[in-house]
Amino acid sequence: MLKIKIFLLLALFCISALSSQKAEIVTLTIVVNAPGSPPYLYYDLDSQSYQGVVVDFFSQLEKNEVLIAKFVDSNRGRSEKFIIDGKADMMLTSWSWLDTPEQLIFSEKISTHRSYLYSLSPYEPNFTFQTIKKMRVCAREGFIYPGLHSYFENNQLVRIDSSSQITMARMLQKGRCDYAIMNDQNAAAIFADQAYCQNTIYQSPVPNDTVDMLFAMRMGIRPIKTLINQQIKVFSESGELNASVRKHSSNLTFPSSLTCNQPNIDTESQSHNLGNN
Repeated sequence: MLKIKIFLLLALFCISALSSQKAEIVTLTIVVNAPGSPPYLYYDLDSQSYQGVVVDFFSQLEKNEVLIAKFVDSNRGRSEKFIIDGKADMMLTSWSWLDTPEQLIFSEKISTHRSYLYSLSPYEPNFTFQTIKKMRVCAREGFIYPGLHSYFENNQLVRIDSSSQITMARMLQKGRCDYAIMNDQNAAAIFADQAYCQNTIYQSPVPNDTVDMLFAMRMGIRPIKTLINQQIKVFSESGELNASVRKHSSNLTFPSSLTCNQPNIDTESQSHNLGNN
């Protein structure tokens, strides 16, 4: 009888310990500049969920029941404040895009982000940003472009803000701006749409910005930072990072060359997975 009681007590102890462990699984709230942009993080209408490199990154931690990633729609203007105020935990960004980076903590680099100017006309062999004075440049409203900031401030370039990358591409196509600023992977995804099959899109010979992409986190989750950095190392060294980037990227190269299959396709309806970084 004593042995049975001891066994029951041990069983109850084990169940209690397991319940306690499960209760300690952390849920991280990750803000997204909705609807995001491939390959990093974008909303997929077919699956009705966020997809991309960031989702793949957290999937292994979720499988191991270490944490759960919860993605919340936001925008560039609010995301930073949400994290500082403790309403969210982290976001994928670059420190150079933030207003008050000193109020946040950062992970190690996960990827490199390169932005270029895109045009309907070829670039001269001796192209520099100084040679395109007074040209109209479509940019994303609220976004910071460190490499071109001084040109906009000095009115050497005319900045025309737009609500999304898709709208910027359409404005370029319609001649409302001379150039559009996009990161290379997002541009490849957007201009691969059939709406641009009659256009040849040219990429500037050099990027206007090259920055490190990393996770910006609120101060209160410093222990999580160590876990995130460990996962970045595993994700990168295992080859999963490169595989994920390829999976969520377009294979379009520049100058673009598309075959028109379906005329008069509406960009916005066809590009529902494309986005805003």
